[in-house]
Amino acid sequence: MMDKTFLHRQLLKNLINVLYTYFQEKKRENLKKISVTQNTDFIDLLVIATKDT
Repeated sequence: MMDKTFLHRQLLKNLINVLYTYFQEKKRENLKKISVTQNTDFIDLLVIATKDT
């Protein structure tokens, strides 16, 4: 029979890996490219950037 601490360590490693990849994908989703025209001013950019959050 395997050692319980070894199994716990493996489960913890797997959980950390899953959470890490999940949050990396979430972060990539939030980084959307914003295309703007030349005459867009700073206030419009703030409104566009904060609309999704």
